[in-house]
Amino acid sequence: METEDVHDILDAIFYVGLIILVIVISLLGSIFKRQPLVFKWLLAPLVFSLSCDLIARITVKILHGNPNIGGNLYTLGVVLFCSPFFYYAIGWKRLRKYFIVINIGYLIFVICNFMWWQKNAINSYSDSLAVILIISFCLVYYYKLLRELPTEDLFHLPLFWIISAMFVGFSGKLVLYSIIEYLMGHMGDNLLILFIIHNSITIIQNLMYLWGAWLQYRIIKNYKPVMQLQNQS
Repeated sequence: METEDVHDILDAIFYVGLIILVIVISLLGSIFKRQPLVFKWLLAPLVFSLSCDLIARITVKILHGNPNIGGNLYTLGVVLFCSPFFYYAIGWKRLRKYFIVINIGYLIFVICNFMWWQKNAINSYSDSLAVILIISFCLVYYYKLLRELPTEDLFHLPLFWIISAMFVGFSGKLVLYSIIEYLMGHMGDNLLILFIIHNSITIIQNLMYLWGAWLQYRIIKNYKPVMQLQNQS
């Protein structure tokens, strides 16, 4: 397959994932005022992710600049934007100090990596640390579910689908980030196939987001306050 064809496939997959993410944000944002706090915080990492994707696309396609700017910007902020969402999703107040320490330590590592180690290249060390932390947050949420055993079917819980989307997506990407240095340093790979796989995983992740967002949208739309029900009776 020609390199140009591979680029076309990569672009097509990228835009499919982007469109799905826009739909997710639109669904959740359309009922923002009625959303519980955890879903309001969910919009922060989703909008941040979308913004970084657009910055990356503008930088490469229009400005012909460094293709890693958008990705490295995302790496810098992803844990910071996800932490409040997970804090409210888990709901354990004692975790607040741990989230603060984790974010400070993470930011120090990312800045040092950008300034001295991997610099303007793909910051795969920081990427790997970010996904490990987010996967860990997901596992804490699953542990909470095991301890509290919600009465509702898990597959009907929007939050379960959202966090499972993160767990599946970031777990797959962790494998990719762990081999980037080897592919570039020892194989001289241009990483096109790797990023096709990366963006395909993103589509799966965003589709799971979409299902969770749709479930939440239906719940909010069908919810009627007690006073409204009394007035109808």
